Amino acid sequence: MGTSQDSNRELRFRRLAVHSTEWSASGIKVSMNLRLDGCIVPSQVPEGARVSFSHIVVMDNFLDEAVIKELRDFLTMGHQNELPESMWQRQTADMKGAAATWGVFPAVLESLAQGYPRAVVEVQSRLAKIYPEYEIVHMPSQSIQQQLPSAAESVDCSAFLANAAVEGDTFRFHVDADPTSFPPSQWTQVFGDYFNGEPGKPLLVSMIVYLNDEWDRDWAADTLFLDSESDTGVFARPKPGRVVLMDQDVLHRISAPSELAGGRTRLSLVWKLAFIRKPVSEKHVEPCIARPEWGQPVSFGSGARVYCMMQQIKGEAQDTGRHP
Repeated sequence: MGTSQDSNRELRFRRLAVHSTEWSASGIKVSMNLRLDGCIVPSQVPEGARVSFSHIVVMDNFLDEAVIKELRDFLTMGHQNELPESMWQRQTADMKGAAATWGVFPAVLESLAQGYPRAVVEVQSRLAKIYPEYEIVHMPSQSIQQQLPSAAESVDCSAFLANAAVEGDTFRFHVDADPTSFPPSQWTQVFGDYFNGEPGKPLLVSMIVYLNDEWDRDWAADTLFLDSESDTGVFARPKPGRVVLMDQDVLHRISAPSELAGGRTRLSLVWKLAFIRKPVSEKHVEPCIARPEWGQPVSFGSGARVYCMMQQIKGEAQDTGRHP
């Protein structure tokens, strides 16, 4: 990989629009800091392979009511449980053959990517404050999809998605993006095929923001995350103002609202992002959304098994005086 400036020029990365904000990250509550999907993958590090984990971070107190309301009002024109036909269409699907669910028109997504409404820029400015060592950009959809032979084979790499889940909807487990399986494109010409989290490569991250002003536990509509090897998982409730960050190769899906939700629509907005580490002196630094000041992530599923093996190997190496 060349410099981030070279990549920006070749792929036309769109940096997140940010502004000066008085918001402080000190009030964030990290409600989940998780590693899963542990495995050994090919790598460009000197050893030729590395231990890989995927990560999920759930943050509360990241957004205030004013920001949430502005985003929600933009998507619903001020009516939380009424989806305006000028903005929404029931043609979104998790994958080919899946039942259609609600999504917004491309022109609305482009407005969000342009930084409208202003709350979009505020959210992005807060995210940039949390991760100052990264240049955070929108997913360059055109650079990934432009050389595909047909729309039927397209990869969903849009900069934004909006979801409006209603009772009776069906959702499938899927990944947002996996850089090992991108089609031939400008992206693969610059970065090649690699496993997400590869040192020196963009880390693909999705950010989910829940927008309802209330959501009872019994109303369901949780986001479910699956450890692919163990077929066990965790979930996050769509708590008002909650923000989820996850590596884009994490298997996940929405669950529909329950009958107890009384016909309420569960709203969320998703940023599709690439985290590009700014120049650092250390070589082979793995990009990661789990910040050191939050402590060690909790290991789950295959992540727990692989992390335990790593610790055992490290302990044995220390006992024998060898480097781990």
